[in-house]
Amino acid sequence: MKKVSIALVAMCLAIPALAAAPVASAAATAAPAAAAPGDAYYLSLGDSLAASYQPVGRWTHGYVDQLLRRLRHETPELQPRKLGCPGETAASMRDGSSSPCSYPQGSQLDQALAFLGRHADRTALITIDIGANDVVEGCLDDATALIDEACAEDVLVTVRADLTAILGALRTAAPDVPIVGMTYYDPFLGFWILGPRGRHVARADQAIFELMNARLQEAFDGAGVPVADVAGAFEISNFEDRVRLPGFGRVPVNVARACTWTWMCAAPPAGPDIHANTAGYRVIARAFVQAIPA
Repeated sequence: MKKVSIALVAMCLAIPALAAAPVASAAATAAPAAAAPGDAYYLSLGDSLAASYQPVGRWTHGYVDQLLRRLRHETPELQPRKLGCPGETAASMRDGSSSPCSYPQGSQLDQALAFLGRHADRTALITIDIGANDVVEGCLDDATALIDEACAEDVLVTVRADLTAILGALRTAAPDVPIVGMTYYDPFLGFWILGPRGRHVARADQAIFELMNARLQEAFDGAGVPVADVAGAFEISNFEDRVRLPGFGRVPVNVARACTWTWMCAAPPAGPDIHANTAGYRVIARAFVQAIPA
């Protein structure tokens, strides 16, 4: 997902100005290295979550990296091919024209298809997370920190079409390779800890994340692609049950998980930031393990 402006958080919720965390690099994506004899591949696609981004300069503890370590227990020769791009949208993944990253083949999708053209018979798994940036970039109101519902509805029609096309192209290029998608956690639940206005923002934006996940689920279901239930693992809809969050008292379970498993409630300079921390990425990896076909 895209990094949320720290200035936006401070301005909209009237908290002291916070130092900005490092912005994820959109470095050029190198062509895959030559295959070694006996290698098998795990191809990961998506946005900054697939790129393993954390605001502390850590790029090797994401869900892709943790899932890879689990998969290597059964397939020791498995090698990663990470094509994820911070700031990528479903639209830019598909056509490359507005992608923050540079790919030799022109787009992340075309780069993946080129790789599969050479190695589909040796690719064991493809994972993909995409779509959140389309909604957040296009529909987040900087004056209120609210995601506009009508805008999100319109954007998600295009996201579903783009994702369907992406999955169709991947399936054509690699008909026998398992593809697994994911729903998103909701980092904006972290606004809850900032008082009454923050609670309003958290509830309103959570409804949009539910809508987005429903549309993504429909696209994955339509393509016959299993889905890692990350939203369920983070319990993003559970405002009813309360738990103690150190430093903030009793809060809803979904808020506690957003604060515990992302950088959204962290102190500056690392937070607030919408990306998962190492523990959160571990939860996402576990959701993928549960969704991967036997």
